[in-house]
Amino acid sequence: IIPVHITQTPSPDLVVSSLSVPNVGFAGQPVWVKFTVTNIGKAPENISSWRDAVFLSSNNIVDGGDIVLQTYTRTGILNTGASYTDSVLAFLPAASAGNYYIIFKADAYNAIYETTEDNNTASSVIFIMQNLML
Repeated sequence: IIPVHITQTPSPDLVVSSLSVPNVGFAGQPVWVKFTVTNIGKAPENISSWRDAVFLSSNNIVDGGDIVLQTYTRTGILNTGASYTDSVLAFLPAASAGNYYIIFKADAYNAIYETTEDNNTASSVIFIMQNLML
């Protein structure tokens, strides 16, 4: 028997290094979501574009019950150690008043092969108030 050694090639690893959302928003109105994504992997990402997404959730985990508020298409190569910062305007749905989570997920649809896929999100609590002007 001849031993076989398999070495995994270095890969990118996108993490959300910052997320900023307002503490309060109004149902049916927009809020600005500011984010920074950093490649902490050992290689640049290897595709020309991917999509990030903003979700509204009752918890801090992306799952099937969440609402996609906005998607963001990122183009270009993200080298190791590099990051990008941007903002998107996300409209809150006509939800019941209360505490919710805004979740930002980098590479939301897993287009990029990464070292770790479970570190692509960050979340922040937002209190949604009913908009009495509607």
